[in-house]
Amino acid sequence: MSALVSLEGESYLRFMSPVTATPGCVKNRPEQNLQVGDLLGGLSIRLPMAMFEGVRQEHSRITFLVHSILWLLGMAGIFWSFRGMQRRDAAIILAEQEMRTAKEELEKVFDAIGDVITIQDPEMRITGVNRATCTMFNARPEDLIGKHCYEVFRGAASPCPNCPELATLKNGEVHVAEIEHVNLKKRFAVSASPLVDQEGKVVKVVHYARDLTEKRNLEKQLRQAQKMEAIGTLAGGIAHDFNNILAAIIGFSELAMREIPTESAAQTDLAQVLQASLRAKELVRQILTFSRRTEQKVQPLTLQPIVKEALKLLRASIPTTIELRQQIAEKCGMVVADPTQIHQVVMNICTNGYQAMRELGGVLGIVLEPVELGPADVTNKMALKPGKYVRLSISDTGSGIDPEILERIFEPYFTTKKQGDGTGLGLSVVHGIIQGLGGHVSVYSEPDQGTTFHVYLPGLPSQADILPIGAVTAVQIPTGNERVLVVDDEEGVMVAEQRILTSLGYKVRGFTDCAEAMAEFFRHSEAYDLVITDMNMPKISGAELITAIRATRPDIPVIMCTGFSEIMNEEKAHRLKINKLVMKPLTVKELAQAVRQVLEATR
Repeated sequence: MSALVSLEGESYLRFMSPVTATPGCVKNRPEQNLQVGDLLGGLSIRLPMAMFEGVRQEHSRITFLVHSILWLLGMAGIFWSFRGMQRRDAAIILAEQEMRTAKEELEKVFDAIGDVITIQDPEMRITGVNRATCTMFNARPEDLIGKHCYEVFRGAASPCPNCPELATLKNGEVHVAEIEHVNLKKRFAVSASPLVDQEGKVVKVVHYARDLTEKRNLEKQLRQAQKMEAIGTLAGGIAHDFNNILAAIIGFSELAMREIPTESAAQTDLAQVLQASLRAKELVRQILTFSRRTEQKVQPLTLQPIVKEALKLLRASIPTTIELRQQIAEKCGMVVADPTQIHQVVMNICTNGYQAMRELGGVLGIVLEPVELGPADVTNKMALKPGKYVRLSISDTGSGIDPEILERIFEPYFTTKKQGDGTGLGLSVVHGIIQGLGGHVSVYSEPDQGTTFHVYLPGLPSQADILPIGAVTAVQIPTGNERVLVVDDEEGVMVAEQRILTSLGYKVRGFTDCAEAMAEFFRHSEAYDLVITDMNMPKISGAELITAIRATRPDIPVIMCTGFSEIMNEEKAHRLKINKLVMKPLTVKELAQAVRQVLEATR
């Protein structure tokens, strides 16, 4: 055994080894009455500790240092662990803020989309809606969430037959379709996109619906405009040839009537021919008006006297079973229009109205009033801008117009009337006139509810002088004795013009070949006082002829005749120094007046 003891101020390490009685000791020392194991004494050794004190102190210092370092490292570890947790917590907070911000932005984007978007479950129940959806149905989100899509859109108990969402739920792919909702009176482009879980199972569907109603209406109007433009171009080309035919018929009819007795049967027959030809001339004029190929004689005017005059004529021609009700405002302001065309518009629409009531009678209503249209009023009117207008409304109490027919009523030659009741040009002419004046014509009708036409014409921003609109007075046919060169590739037209002018006292030479006419003029340029030429001729046009003869005689007056041309108008005629541009066919009076007017003006 060992122990640390102190003797005289010194430390010792004492080692002791005990001595015990053994069996031999017990046997050899019977007198001591010993037992085996009794303590007999021991061996003791003392070891001074002074030699180990330096080592112990050094060991203590090292131990303290190691423990201190370990403590510092532990504290540093705790500190950095704490800072790490702080950074982790800060990062988590930042990530959560970013997620909240992203979610808010996503919700804002979701609500900012102007199209209808709903989130639906596999049962087609709505679980989320954007603001546009609420606006569409005038509802709050809670009013829509939980309902089936087809309940909200169609008020039905089952999905649309061609619903793309059914296909998306079936195969997990994006599907689109165009669906018309009768209840909403709208047409939508609908798409369904799946939201899937990790296993690829469709858990939600994004249902997107874009309102195509206005777009489809605009496309329909554009197709209508293109169709009318194409037919107008065709009609213009036909009008050119037809006017040449009418020019010969009218010219020779008037020549013949001048040669036969006034009371003869032939005079009466020719008068009928001439009347029919003039009606045909007016028909061509309507065709060109529809195609906007004619120059309009527009002027500032008030519509009241024109409408009243048209109704006065109409009253004499419609059955007494039809009541005529008119409400014409005294002050409507003025518009810029051609009075003859406005008269034509009123007569054409009113004629359609009374024909719809011819069998059973009814009421034909005419309202003329000033209106002011705001931005909301002109949304679906392509040709109009907000501002002041004069509105002419003409309504009837007839059988109305079927929807599938309604969109075709402004097409030329489209008619549901019996043969002999009309050509189908009336409303197309109205459309052409009003469009040409910068206005708009619309129609509202339902079967058995009658029909109402609304004609809008832009009002003048300020009062202007109204040019007088008076009746055409009889004019004496002027005559003359000047020398005239007539050029027209249609022999009938050329001969008719030549004979008419000759009968009026003029000395006339006529040519159907432009090259021959040009050669004649070059040989005898001083022998003529006036040149009358057609515009559209083969090989050499009227414009080329005028340019050539003006190189020889710049002062020669020229009248150009045309049945129809997109190439020549008043502006181009002025640049070519054409003294007068006239439209075929010409009556004797019109030709005579044109010739005299040009000759007197250039004398």
